[in-house]
Order: sequence, then structure tokens, then C-alpha cells
Amino acid sequence: MRRFVVSVLKRLMIGLTGLSVLLASFGMGMSVAFAADITYKNEFAPDVFTWRTDSGFGDATNESGGGRNGSAAKRFKSAQYGNRQADLNWDFQEFTGTTWVQLWVKAETAGQRISIQFLDETGARVGNEQKTTLTADWQKLSYQYENFSTVKRIRFGDAGTDGGINVLIDSVIISNVDPDTTEPGEEQPSDVVRYDEDFDTHRLFYEWKSGGASAADTDGYSGNGKMITFQGGGTQFVYVELPSDWSAKADSGTMWISARIKATDYEDSRINLQFRNGSGGLITEAKPTITKEWSVYSMRFDANTNDIKTAASLRFANMGNKQGSIIVDDIIICNVDPETLTTDPPDVPEPEPEPEETALVNDFDPDLFSWSNGGMNAAYTSEGGLYETGGMTISYNSNNQWGFAAAQLGNSWDLSGFTEEKWLSMWVRSESSSTALTEPLKLGIQFRCGDAALGEVKTQATASDGKWYKVIAEIPFDITAADTIRFTNQMGTASGVFVIDDFTITNLRPQEKPPIVPGTSAEEKPVVYINDFDSDENKFTQKAPGGLTLSVGDGGYSGKGAFIGYQGKNQYTFVSQSINASWDMSKFKGNTWIKAWLKAEPTENAVNLEDAVLEIALRNAEDNAGIASGRFTIPADGQWRELYFKVSGSLADVAVIRFSNPMQSSSDVTICIDDFTITNQNPQGAAKPEVRVDSVILTQSGATLTALSDALSGTVTFTVSVSNTQQKEAEVVAIVALYDKRGLPVKILTQQKTVSAQEVIDILVPVEEKPNWKAVVYVWDGWQNIRPVDITYTPKEF
Repeated sequence: MRRFVVSVLKRLMIGLTGLSVLLASFGMGMSVAFAADITYKNEFAPDVFTWRTDSGFGDATNESGGGRNGSAAKRFKSAQYGNRQADLNWDFQEFTGTTWVQLWVKAETAGQRISIQFLDETGARVGNEQKTTLTADWQKLSYQYENFSTVKRIRFGDAGTDGGINVLIDSVIISNVDPDTTEPGEEQPSDVVRYDEDFDTHRLFYEWKSGGASAADTDGYSGNGKMITFQGGGTQFVYVELPSDWSAKADSGTMWISARIKATDYEDSRINLQFRNGSGGLITEAKPTITKEWSVYSMRFDANTNDIKTAASLRFANMGNKQGSIIVDDIIICNVDPETLTTDPPDVPEPEPEPEETALVNDFDPDLFSWSNGGMNAAYTSEGGLYETGGMTISYNSNNQWGFAAAQLGNSWDLSGFTEEKWLSMWVRSESSSTALTEPLKLGIQFRCGDAALGEVKTQATASDGKWYKVIAEIPFDITAADTIRFTNQMGTASGVFVIDDFTITNLRPQEKPPIVPGTSAEEKPVVYINDFDSDENKFTQKAPGGLTLSVGDGGYSGKGAFIGYQGKNQYTFVSQSINASWDMSKFKGNTWIKAWLKAEPTENAVNLEDAVLEIALRNAEDNAGIASGRFTIPADGQWRELYFKVSGSLADVAVIRFSNPMQSSSDVTICIDDFTITNQNPQGAAKPEVRVDSVILTQSGATLTALSDALSGTVTFTVSVSNTQQKEAEVVAIVALYDKRGLPVKILTQQKTVSAQEVIDILVPVEEKPNWKAVVYVWDGWQNIRPVDITYTPKEF
């Protein structure tokens, strides 16, 4: 479905107006190729027929995993001459010429005879009754009819079999074009998605990962293969990660896997093939029956309710705790039945190894360049850099619009190795004193050898708002002989001061980064101070006792620890410790985490074993003013736990840490502390940027509608609410796709917005009263990416 909408939108964007030229899989099992060619299919996952209970004596039940390719099927059972009817739920108004009918059928016992009839709304038969003697293997039945336009129902019956009939029915296809028109040698449609692994010339899965089972190279059906060995003792598996373009290519409907498999000494007759998502969750599975002879197994995975696009891996698992080995060869994954493939797979070259990065970085801690001024003044700043450490300020003025500041490269900056692809990057911002704050910062980076200029890269950054911006530029000329870099003024007659940091030359394109507000960066240089109570390097010294004592001894989480006895102590008793002089607390200016390994050890003859609370206050040197504080709650069970809390703001004046007991009734425990840590790094890791679709609703005149068909004549509004927790803005496109009752596209409406925090996107749609349309709302990550902005959001239908 997604591929269909992408294709339609692409055609709209290039000016094509005929939506009838491109149709695709849609809801209710329907699949369409061109406006005049209509194909309906029921794969029974889910079953799109409505089985009638007002006629016949047959019984139709769902058969999960009983289908021809290991997926769903319908089991029809009937006494002799019994039958069961089903409403097809398909529109055959345009089927006025020849109609083709195909289905796969398998009898429980060879020799049973099935009867198939098509009926109109009144129950009258359309065309001939079809009677076929079945085998105990799957066989395809094919029929042709003329003028199928009045058909509404299908009737399955027993054609006079002694004892009745028991059959499986799968993959019912009704089309106004011959489903078997593809002749050998013809090319497949261009939208076929195909991945191949034959372990010889077509390679796909280079790394087989273990989940208890093992995978090893071996002789395959022809050439190489892969032996998978299960050790037993529970469910075991190996898995392979799907290609990186899977989510973009995989259809949201059905996918097939075909593989040659044979068992060697495997104890069971079945294995389990599963598609799983990135978190390991099951999306869909099939359990083919295998033998000790080479056989091709074609398994259909229906993902009507579990979107196959979200799959990240393919898993080969045993059944239960069965052990032994199987051999796999010639794996094909595609979005059409592998039996219909008529061309060889494309050659997939072996992936080239990722190039190793070579980078030279001057972070000005210390400065690696020697500077000279040519009308622009360069000066070192010890705290004005990106992380409030070292950086370089460069001043420009209106009196010298062609000025420069030259940096002589030191011995550590040898550029002779950058012979091919090369990039420069640096962080830059304007000082608040600049008079050019309304203009983007323009800067030339000129590489020189002696007096000769090798070339110049001209860069531009917003930078006028005082934020740090990362500048990235490719270097298109030879710099191997460069010994000097000039920073040249491209600002004309403007005056001001800018600061640079982390000046880098690298052979790989640097990563983009969002702007950073000075002093609030989520990407600060790590600052971590730890007192492990083992060495003197970071030890605390006692400032003042206040009813509690802190002692250091054996029994910490690793090595020594600190111990504070709570038993019998009054509320708000405390002990203060002066932190080590080597801890530069001025480095903590944003978010800071206090972390430690802690346990509450019950004392001998303990009576009160409440969870203990330890309050930690960060205080000034005189210990007479608090700057920040937090609390740890520690279960009184004697178990070590790593706990932490967060404080915000500057800690520059912190010199004392006070440990206090805030409990009204002291727990009979000793608080044990180890690896006491102060850091600017979140113990849970950096927060993941995220854009989410919060809600999608349909309204008209203030009333909420659940279906577009409930609307009155006028205008309806589709409202999409989106939230963005990233530091950078996101381009979000809301799309309303309208389809008629046959699934043919009617109209596509779109609205794009830039989302910085929260936005509401409204799309207005004029409609007639109770339109016979279905609407599907997609939310995409801009026009450039053509992908869902929120992978957890399932396109909503109205």
C-alpha cells in the first residue's frame, strides 16, 4: 500500500493527472494492475468472504498454517451433496467480458469431488457448475466465464463423494485478465521486490547470528549452502538481518520465502521461519514440514495485521527443544509467488568494507596552530570554546574587508595523506558583541603552501544568533602540500568577532549536528569525577560531623567503601565531606547526575527495616548554603544497587557534600556507599530524538466522524497532531489518500509543515453527502525521504 501511494504522489509531483495508470494492493485482499485490469484475491489471512449460514449443510472453518505455503487456508467439510455459500464482497460490474477464476485445492483423501458455482443476488447460478476430482496434493483449478458482472456469491459443495468431502481451499483469484499471461522468458514487472542468497554468486546474508543454534558453511544443493545445527534443550535459532533497504521496498501485504531445505539428523519434521522486528518481537511466521531429501519450500507470509515492512531479521528456529541439523540453500525473498519468477536475480556485489576514518582535529586544548594576523586578529580563549573550554576568537572589521588570520600548521598536522576525498568541519558562533548579528557568518578557508594559494573553501553559517553551528564543506583541491591555513574575511564592511572550535580535516563526510546554545549543550565533553574510596586520588576529607559519622573500610561494591550508620540516629543528622581539590566543579553548568553504588545493610538485631533514605546536598565551601540536593531511596535488603538523581544549574561554588538522614524514624541499617560519581553524562544515555504522531481525527462542523461515509455534503477536516522532541526542526507531510469502493484512487491531498515542538496539520476535503470513499491518512518525513515519520504509527483509515 505504501509503495502505491509513493508512486501516485511521485506521478502527481511531476504533473501527471491520470491516477488510473497506477493501482496497487489494497485492503480486502484486492490487488489491481491497471484501471481496466482488475484482480481480486482472497488469501484467507484474513478471510474476506462472508460465509452464509442461511443455506447448505457444509462447514467452513479457518485453518491457520494449513495453506499451500504454510499460511492460512479455509477448510470445507460437507456430507454427500452438502454445500456452503459465501458472499464474495467484490464488485464485478466491469467484468462484462471474459473472467478468469483460479484457486488452489487439496483433498484430505484423493478421489473426493468438489463442486464450485457462482450465484447472483437472487441465488441463481451464473455460468456452469464446475466439478473436479481432487488429489491429496495441492492442485490449481482454473476456469473461465463470460459476463461475470452479476455475480455476488460463491458456492462450494460436494459433487457426490461417498462419505462427503473434506478439503482445504487457498488463494482464490478472480480477474478480468488471465493470471497466467506471463510467459517464460518475459521480464517480471518492475515493481517486483526480490532478494536472493545462493551462497555462491548471489550473496545477501554474510553474517549469521546465534540464538543458541549455530550456522556453518557446507555443501549445498548446488555449490555452497548453510548448515544450521540445533543443540536442543529449548528453543534455539539463528538469524540474519534483513537488507538496509527492506523497509523501503517490502510491501505492506504479502511476502514469500522460497528455500531449498533438507534435514540431516534433525529430530522433528518441521522448522519455524519467522520475521521479527528490531526489538525481536514476532511479526509473522511459517512452519514448513521438511524431509531428509532436498525440497523447495515456498512459504507465504501474510502481514495484513502485522506490517512486514517493520521486519528487521529473518529467524530459523527449531520446534520446541528438538535438536539436529538442517541444510539451507537457494533462499529467495520476494513480494510475488516465487513460482512465477521468470528471470535470474540481479547480481549483488559483495559489500565493500567501510573505509577507516583519518582525521586531524585541533580542539584548541591546547592550540596546535601558530597564528599570525593579517588584518584579522586571532586570539586564544580558554573558556569560550564549544564546551566552554579552549577555542579561538577571530575579529574582523570594516576597515580591512580583505583581512585574514593565518594558522601555521604544526608537525602533527601533516596533510600529505589526504589524497582523495577530504572534508573540513568546525564549530563556529558569533560573539554577542558583533555588529553583524543580522547577517550570516561568511568565512573563507584558504589552504596555502608558502606564498602560493592551493585553493579556498567558502563557508557560511547562520551563527548570528549566538548559537554554535557546525560548518561542513568538501575540499575539492589538492591540500597535500599545505603548511598554512588562512581564515579570510568574506563579510565585506561588517565588523564583529566569531569563535571557532574543533577544526577538523577528515577523509569521510562529517555528521551533521543541530545548533547548540552555549552552556546548554546535550553533547558536552564528558566530565566524570569518581571517588571509589580505594585510592587517595579523589578522596573526601571530613568537614564537620552533625550526628552521623562516615568511615571508610573493606566491604564496598568493589574494594573499599564508605559506611554511615543510621541506627538510633535522629532526623536530619548529617556528616559533611569536603570534595577533592582536583574536582573542577565549574565544569558543571547544565544537567548533572549524582550516581553511586548503594546498599542498606540491616544491623544486628534490627527491628525497624524501613527503606532507608539518604539525602545528598551539594554545598558551598563554608557549608552554610545549599546549592543543589537530591535523595536516594534504598531498600533495606542488603543488596547493592546503582542509583542516581539529576540536578541542574551551575555547580561552580560546590566544595562540600553533606550526607544526611531525613527519616523521622531511622531504619536499623548501615548505608554503604561506593563509586560515588558526579558527571554531566546521563547514566541512561542520551535521549533519542523523536517525532511522533499523537492523534489523527476526522471532523465536520465540530462533530467527530469515525468514517468518511458518515459525512454530509460540505467540507470535512482531517487533523493530524504531531510532536517533536528533537533539538532540530522536522519537516512533516500529512497525506490524505481517497479511494473508491473498488480501491481505485480518487484524490490525493497533502499538507507540509515544519514542526519544532508541537503542530497541528489540517487538511480540508470537500465531499458530497455520505461519499462512498475510504480515506487513509499517512504522515511522512518530508518529501525528500518518502518514509513514515513515526514507525509506530499505522496509517489510519476512515
